[in-house]
Amino acid sequence: MRRAIGFCIALLVTLIPGRYRRWWPATDDDMISAGLVSGILQLSISFGLFLASYLNFFQRRVTELYMLAEEITAGAPTGMSIPVSSQALGAATTAEFLLRPSTWLLLYFTAEGTIRLLAALGPHEVVGSLPLHLVGNVHDRFRARNDERRLGPIIPDRVQAVEGKRYDLLVGASRPKPAWNRHITIRYRDELYEVLKESRGQGAHNFLYELRVSPAGRVTRKIEDYEPETGPLTPGSAAAPPAPGDTSAAQRNAPLSNARASP
Repeated sequence: MRRAIGFCIALLVTLIPGRYRRWWPATDDDMISAGLVSGILQLSISFGLFLASYLNFFQRRVTELYMLAEEITAGAPTGMSIPVSSQALGAATTAEFLLRPSTWLLLYFTAEGTIRLLAALGPHEVVGSLPLHLVGNVHDRFRARNDERRLGPIIPDRVQAVEGKRYDLLVGASRPKPAWNRHITIRYRDELYEVLKESRGQGAHNFLYELRVSPAGRVTRKIEDYEPETGPLTPGSAAAPPAPGDTSAAQRNAPLSNARASP
């Protein structure tokens, strides 16, 4: 029962932009399945409403036009009638229906549901709804202004080589990297990596990214070249000591730690 409720909530979560879905505790496969079902439901509901709206509008409008023609004929001189073509009435009614804003809205959500369905079936991606993406973009602009003041000065990234864990590099940044997700491939020093996880750390490098060497056979959709200003640091290697009293340098050179996970 709890799993069924969680899946129903996931159907709604797939509608929001990917950067807001990170808080939802679900595996990638579960989210893809939810995105597939969500796309099917959106397509079915939108297209069903479109057909029902069209049939109701067509029947009501044609009846009104026939009644109007009869009233005009009744008031016309004797022997005079107004020819009524069923094909002309149907074409005019359909054109009027297609010009309504509500019709365009239903057609849009039908097309969007189709795209979301195909994205989940083909490249196994969860595509959110465009209106929610637009709202998210507005929110990001306001949040970016506040983040710039809260996060402090921009400093170079730190790259730390890791051994004995499921990832090979730990990248620490003073700013988030919204483009880094599981669909992108990072090229660093002529090696390809995939992004396993984003977490939050402490200190100046508050945004941490776990990168693993891209396995053979992995589908590469987009490659982003990553060229930080500093080279990789192996575990246990010491950075240059900060100048006396330079607390900002001490924070920049502090070992990366991803003990505090992002929600």
